[in-house]
Amino acid sequence: MVSRRWLLSLPLLLACTEERPGAISEPGTPLLRHPGAGGDQGSSVGAPRDPASGTFLAVGDKLQPDLAWQGYSPDSNELGVLSLADFHDPTGALGIRALLITEGQADCAPCVAEAKDLAAKMSGPWKDKGIRVLQLLVSDAKGNPASSATALAWRSKTKAAWPVGLDPGFTFAQIGHNPFPIQVVIDPRTLTIVARIEGYRAELPEVEVLAEKNL
Repeated sequence: MVSRRWLLSLPLLLACTEERPGAISEPGTPLLRHPGAGGDQGSSVGAPRDPASGTFLAVGDKLQPDLAWQGYSPDSNELGVLSLADFHDPTGALGIRALLITEGQADCAPCVAEAKDLAAKMSGPWKDKGIRVLQLLVSDAKGNPASSATALAWRSKTKAAWPVGLDPGFTFAQIGHNPFPIQVVIDPRTLTIVARIEGYRAELPEVEVLAEKNL
């Protein structure tokens, strides 16, 4: 088990190509609840599921549906709550077959490229396959914690037609370098983390394989 106190002393790469000093911070208001413990800890180490126990997220963990962030739904300019429960589809009744949560930074060029690619996917093949996207911003263009203004500016810049939330606590971080975007694939049936991919990659077979599995 990795100590959170030790983690806080380590530098974290927040930019896509530029190394900046910093550390994973205590969760602020935008992260409304940490994910609850569940599943094997696995080998990857990320943001804490439970600050009291000091355990961390990993591929194979089951998230809790009440995990939520502040953010904006695609059809609203009012700051609201983006909850994992909105994507939880245990029986398939909602038609959600796969969830991609992507984390990035406002001045990240690969993140902008990813957003353009997601726009094409979500207006075509992914929408028909029951794939959903939730985008979380860790920081603004100056490296400050993401705010509501950050999310609105990002949504305007990228024309994001999916929920955009604030995650200055960097829920899916790992120790050391974290090249943005971070892409996390989650099974909507169980809310299990299926994969975590670092850096922009246009093709995401993990997402499509999961969607096919959940037909």
